[in-house]
Amino acid sequence: RVLEAGSEEEEAEWIAGQIANRKSQSVHHLPSAPSALPSTAVLYRTNAQSRAIEQALIAREIPYRIFGGIRFYERKEIKDAVAAIRYAWNPKDELAAERLEKTFRKSGFSGLQARLAPHANLPPAELIGHFLEATGYFRYLEKNFRNPAERQENIAGLVRFASAFHDAGAFLEQVALLQAHDEPGTNGKLQIANSSVVLSTIHLAKGLEFDRVFVAGVSEGLLPHARALETEGELEEERRLMYVARTRARKELTISVSDIPSRFISELPEEHYVFQSLHSHETRFADSEERYITLD
Repeated sequence: RVLEAGSEEEEAEWIAGQIANRKSQSVHHLPSAPSALPSTAVLYRTNAQSRAIEQALIAREIPYRIFGGIRFYERKEIKDAVAAIRYAWNPKDELAAERLEKTFRKSGFSGLQARLAPHANLPPAELIGHFLEATGYFRYLEKNFRNPAERQENIAGLVRFASAFHDAGAFLEQVALLQAHDEPGTNGKLQIANSSVVLSTIHLAKGLEFDRVFVAGVSEGLLPHARALETEGELEEERRLMYVARTRARKELTISVSDIPSRFISELPEEHYVFQSLHSHETRFADSEERYITLD
């Protein structure tokens, strides 16, 4: 199946709904093992894409585990940005202040305090912008980590989510609910490894197989990734990744997109998949023109 959704959140909600429906069927047919799920994986090109999928699974209380990585809100750069919003919202938040001071030392933290204080009532996405500028955070990532681009993508994912909120308090409340599921023992339903849906980047999924595979975010700029469009060799490597993702599925494969469809989708023989759009009755993408990014 090839699915076209209207947004990253809608795509994730649809995937979670499909998994929940199958879980319900499994419970009906296997009453002695109510927590059993078929072998299911959700694959994606970049770690930042896990955010929307994790949130959709948590909302439905579907157990999941991230293969070879950590959950979105447990990543350092996400914790740093959220701490800045927490401190702006409540300067008496000692844990947030301690984290920021430890990361940026006293001088850097003092500059951040001065920058955030006049803007405490701004929407959370704007507060993240002030945090990034005041700390030179992207330079900090480039200086201290081997994967700064990936961490920047994670922050961009957080900004997209934060943009849906006008109030920092509401944003922090939602984040707190999601972070609670990251802590061992807070919800036993999410700790059952054998029944967990696996979330993984395509790179790490090499060599693994699952009955059902959802490949999320198969759009231009993600797969193929925007950083891999400079040479034919890089593009070919992205095409191989698409092949890896497709061949992880033993029984069912769903490729989904919420933006400009990847050129790799147009390379699939139409007679071998069913197209579904969440917003139309089209049997294939609305136009037949090539819609992909080129760098001249």
